[in-house]
Amino acid sequence: MAIVFEFNVILARKSEVDSKYPGGLTQFRVDWLEKPPERWCEDEHLLAFSSMGSYFEAVYKSLLECGVDVLSASELTPPDEVVSRWNWLAFDTEKWRRELAGSGVMFFEIPRYWLKGEQPGVKVHFSRQPKRTASDASGTD
Repeated sequence: MAIVFEFNVILARKSEVDSKYPGGLTQFRVDWLEKPPERWCEDEHLLAFSSMGSYFEAVYKSLLECGVDVLSASELTPPDEVVSRWNWLAFDTEKWRRELAGSGVMFFEIPRYWLKGEQPGVKVHFSRQPKRTASDASGTD
């Protein structure tokens, strides 16, 4: 699946979080994902967090301290810059159409990201509760 950045974003590979974070991905979820109202999303391979402020910094520092290669960017960071700094990502752009009340239609392109070597699939959106994948339900990652 592909992830569209919102605001400031932390993005990490789930396999790396699972192998380097004390207690693995399961403990990471307990420590950080269960605390609303922060915004999370994930696909089969990537875990993303979108926010601002001290909680954002705490999650970021926690991952770095464990040796996780964690992306920190924003929705305004040019996609070429993102994939040049984190070569484990791929991206493309998707055209979006927004109708403006009384003033026509606006078209724009939004980058979406996924783990390089995989297919982008459908887009996942941030929510206030983590989105689980089928592999999460079975206890595998």
